Amino acid sequence: MKHTPGPWSYGNGEIRVIGGNINLLDRLDPIAIVKRMDEPEQQANAALIATAPDLLEACQISHKVLKDFIEYANETNEVMVSKAMQTAFLMTGDAIAKAT
Repeated sequence: MKHTPGPWSYGNGEIRVIGGNINLLDRLDPIAIVKRMDEPEQQANAALIATAPDLLEACQISHKVLKDFIEYANETNEVMVSKAMQTAFLMTGDAIAKAT
């Protein structure tokens, strides 16, 4: 599954989350519409949706770094992998699987 490439953005009023290739078609057929923008929670929802491509990329990079570190630790026994690192590795992997 492939998502609309970022960056995604949103504006004032009724928020329409629009992909990086901003053209007329994108404006007519946005990624998401968040209504009731007078409510702070809805503005936060729109900001979170618009940040999704960046969050996915951050998860992918973090997952790779954690994977490399865990493999190094297992091969060398020079460093220990904390429970938090193992949990972060599993959580980033799960999040990436849900998003892709």
